[in-house]
Amino acid sequence: MKNSVRITSGILKGRNLKFYPNEYLRPTKNIVVEALGSILSSEYQDSKCLDLFCGSGLLGFHFYSWGASHVTLVDNNKQTIKELQKQITHLKCQDYMKSYCTDIHSFMDKDKKNYDIVYLDPPYQMYDAESYTENLKPIIEKLTDKANIICIEKPYKTVVDLEFLENTFNLKDYKYGSSSLIIAKKS
Repeated sequence: MKNSVRITSGILKGRNLKFYPNEYLRPTKNIVVEALGSILSSEYQDSKCLDLFCGSGLLGFHFYSWGASHVTLVDNNKQTIKELQKQITHLKCQDYMKSYCTDIHSFMDKDKKNYDIVYLDPPYQMYDAESYTENLKPIIEKLTDKANIICIEKPYKTVVDLEFLENTFNLKDYKYGSSSLIIAKKS
């Protein structure tokens, strides 16, 4: 059974994305998508974006829809990536979007590209509140030299210690219902 989400703005506005549901997939709420689009509106044009734990691919397709020149989507679920490939082809985005089915840590170890914007949205139930920072920190540390902007979506009540970023990034935290969006922009 397939579910779908809608692209709400940009050149792909109104298009539906089909995705295979699984226990860890939770598409980003529209309010968060629209807020991210607004907060970083001047950053997307011709940008290179990375969507880690991409799930439905909604944010990655929005990045392209908002003007990104290239979007990389990464998830470890084979059915998810298979469906994303179909959507990339269906929406004629093959020249601008690539998807990879791999473990996030393995991808980060091998990937040598730099990105303007990176979005991390690990499944909320993947890490408990105590281990959230511990599990994300190695990924974020690898991104500090590769990304100008790092966005992290997390459960609002989950604390993520990003003190290690404060010397090189300006941090802002936004709350949207049960979700929180942390945006770290390189100083």
